[in-house]
Amino acid sequence: VVTDGAGNSDSCVFDLVLSDSTAPQIICPTNVSEYYSQNCDFPVADYSLLLTISDNCDTIFNTVQTPSIGDIIFSDTTIKFVVTDNAGNSDSCFLSLTLSDTIPPSISCPSSQIRYYNSNCEYAIDDFTSQVTISDNCDTLFSISQFPITGSLVQSDTLIKIIVSDATGN
Repeated sequence: VVTDGAGNSDSCVFDLVLSDSTAPQIICPTNVSEYYSQNCDFPVADYSLLLTISDNCDTIFNTVQTPSIGDIIFSDTTIKFVVTDNAGNSDSCFLSLTLSDTIPPSISCPSSQIRYYNSNCEYAIDDFTSQVTISDNCDTLFSISQFPITGSLVQSDTLIKIIVSDATGN
């Protein structure tokens, strides 16, 4: 309001519009470890609860996680988060998701084998590793060991033990 010496006055009104131009601050954990499923895949979980978010004005944020919750992944993955406040300001961070295979391979051994002694009443153990059937949730290449080892001489019925390890040592 402005008034002159003669008492004449005029006034005006305007709106003061406040705008938030400060982006939220987001902190991601550096690394999260999870485990492959029986199918050698992993459904992505909601990792937004692991975030630390602060902002100058807002307490509720829009958080987008990529890959999304429930997406199926098959290897170590970087997860991206974008956090946006009510004014449209945003920040992002990345989380490294490391997947481990802890499921051992499954092995089917051959049935009992009948073999015959040699002239010294000994038997040289055959290589039975090719007679096993192996399945695994993630791997197709395996380390196979047999005990007693091929060529060992035995003089009585013997239990053959076959050990199979997948690429991650299960």
